[in-house]
Amino acid sequence: MSLGESKARRRLLPPSSRLSGGGGVGVQNAWGRPEPRHSLSRPFCGTCGRLQARQRVAREDPADLSGPGKRPVERAESSSLPPPLSPNASRAPPGPPPPPRPRSPPWSPCALGPAPSCPRRDPPGPPAAPALLCSRSAGGCCVPVYRRPRYSSAAVAESQPACGGLTDEAALGCCSDPDPSTKDFLLQQTMLRIKDPKKSLDFYTRILGMMLLQKLDFPTMKFSLYFLPYEDKNDIPKDKDERIAWAVSRKATLELTHNWGTEDDETQSYHSGHSDPRGFGHIGIAVPDVHGACKRFEELGVKFVKKPDDGRMKGLAFIQDPDGYWIEILNPNKMITII
Repeated sequence: MSLGESKARRRLLPPSSRLSGGGGVGVQNAWGRPEPRHSLSRPFCGTCGRLQARQRVAREDPADLSGPGKRPVERAESSSLPPPLSPNASRAPPGPPPPPRPRSPPWSPCALGPAPSCPRRDPPGPPAAPALLCSRSAGGCCVPVYRRPRYSSAAVAESQPACGGLTDEAALGCCSDPDPSTKDFLLQQTMLRIKDPKKSLDFYTRILGMMLLQKLDFPTMKFSLYFLPYEDKNDIPKDKDERIAWAVSRKATLELTHNWGTEDDETQSYHSGHSDPRGFGHIGIAVPDVHGACKRFEELGVKFVKKPDDGRMKGLAFIQDPDGYWIEILNPNKMITII
């Protein structure tokens, strides 16, 4: 059989027939060109990894990329292929391929529509973003992305409001359930550097009502630590070693750090976080009566950043400690009216 006869015979074979080209050759497509074996691969759910019952539509054919400026064209689904022909039946020559698919913006929803429902991806509430997104390949064709990350940048961007910030769904999507190994973790302390321990200890004990639970000195490094929580004095252990362990196991303890000699340096000061470059914000103290507490603070000469009736957020206040750190004064039962 001559080479021309072999090519003519191949064109008469049905699309599902195997080509005689050796290993690695796939089936013929609707225009008689070889198609890879994996072209009918099905996508996977981006959340649970479950195989979805949908076939790939946009396929790249190497024959379509042979010339300059050529782009892959969209292929029809397997269900729309012509019925198989008998080996002896005549077949009309294939017509011209369909026009190329219009260009779509990057990360537009797939033309196939949203993927089948996934119980792990589709929780109760507003519909989630499609599990399959499309991106433009180098040739400019819309090609499905089959294993995108669970929380891709495109999905998060779609869930963000135009004014900025995360929606409730996007914020929850960025969080993970706590690992069982962290069940005994707790927020134990917040450290603030202070210039003069005499002024700071007086402020936090006399004005804010905290107590000095433990003092630790480090002579070789020339600094001291002061631990101040809200605790009952009767609960403090008498033994020194037990007292240290107990002090660093309390919740929400304030740790004041004093580097020796800073109290005598007139040019030394610490950054409060409220001037450029901004960083640290404030600590918060819960009180039963904000107005009553602030009235007492005003009588004691405390410096205010915001009084309870100032600004838009009524019912909470901000004061400053001797180093300029902000302290929020709030009533937990009144926060719902402020928000």
